[in-house]
Amino acid sequence: MNGLLSEPQEFVLETLRQFNALRLDQIKWLLQTKYKDQYGVLNIRSVMRQLAYMGKVREQENLWCALWRKPIPALIEAFDVMRLMCDDTIPQFRVERNQCQLTFYLPGEAGEIPNSFKVYYVIGGQEMDACETACARRDPLGHTVLYIVSSLAQIERLYCNKPFFAALKGGDGRIEFFQGNIQ
Repeated sequence: MNGLLSEPQEFVLETLRQFNALRLDQIKWLLQTKYKDQYGVLNIRSVMRQLAYMGKVREQENLWCALWRKPIPALIEAFDVMRLMCDDTIPQFRVERNQCQLTFYLPGEAGEIPNSFKVYYVIGGQEMDACETACARRDPLGHTVLYIVSSLAQIERLYCNKPFFAALKGGDGRIEFFQGNIQ
């Protein structure tokens, strides 16, 4: 900790630097899940206003952005998928800047290898590129592929040599998962 920021402020700032931008509901989940036992209920708006006042973040439309960073919709959607998979735990994660947007790890039972996931944002018409990239990736060993798609038609064109799911956001904003067949 640098002395000027609280632990929750430092954590959210580091996360925003990785994801570039997140919605307030995403930040709320992040902080409440990580710090609920230590701090109880946090005033998320206050945390973000303080960071903005210090010049560390800025509010843009419905998003909070790290300074000098632009929102990347694919990363924001990848965060939503990770949040759904994790529910009440903050996983270890690594933001990537290629076709794979995000890698995250859910802890396993004592002595087990963590469950690992790679999230790919699939642009319409580029399903084959995303699938070939996912098939070629070998690390982490035994990972599950999660494709984010924008239509049901895309799901029919997806494949992988590993377990995979397609995540589709409906008109109501809810994400539905479809299991794919390993090829």
